[in-house]
Amino acid sequence: VLRRLNPDEGARVLAALEPPISRAVLLVLDPTHAANLLARLDDEQRSAALAALPDRTRVELSEMLEYPPGTAGHEMDAGVTAFSPDNSVQRALELIRTLPNRRISDVMLTDDDGKLFGAVSLQDLVGASPDQKLETLARRDIPFARPMTRRDEVVDMLTQHKLTSLPVVDHDGKLIGILRHAALVDAAQQDAAGDLQQMVGVSREEGALSSPWLAIKTRLPWLNVKLVTAF
Repeated sequence: VLRRLNPDEGARVLAALEPPISRAVLLVLDPTHAANLLARLDDEQRSAALAALPDRTRVELSEMLEYPPGTAGHEMDAGVTAFSPDNSVQRALELIRTLPNRRISDVMLTDDDGKLFGAVSLQDLVGASPDQKLETLARRDIPFARPMTRRDEVVDMLTQHKLTSLPVVDHDGKLIGILRHAALVDAAQQDAAGDLQQMVGVSREEGALSSPWLAIKTRLPWLNVKLVTAF
């Protein structure tokens, strides 16, 4: 149900749940969606919800919450699993089989310093020789985003390069997360919906379940301008 609700409504539902239930819900939700809901809670509620989570999940969500909504850093999956270019295909496939909850379409490669080296598509990986090194299959000139890259820029990359995943790197070139296909498609849909709403004078922030006061605050100035120009 929380996946289908408007994020503001979802956050209110999450805040009303008993702690054991909210913990279970946050563990099941996609990290991007969970961070989106937590960002809408007040500081006390957010701290309590994060404190109840396992260490790894708490750190992952806390890192995502450091970035403002609508940026690549906020929507990325910080739990990306990277491989060394020296790994063999067989070793990489063995490691991937131990990650049943990770939806992998591209295998990200990093050097010894954690910097992005390249990527190998899962299709190329499966079709390669077991003893072949990943670096021989890697695509080196892959597009990437910064944590503060805006959603509309991510959508442009999605359209231009027809991506299934997009790595997110910091200013030192170190891999810190990944935007997966579902997140990229969601970003494209939100951007298109925002454009349509603005065409008819509706704010991008307004949703079907938003409060009437939000609609009044965002529409009234433009309605006054239209009224004046009509006279």
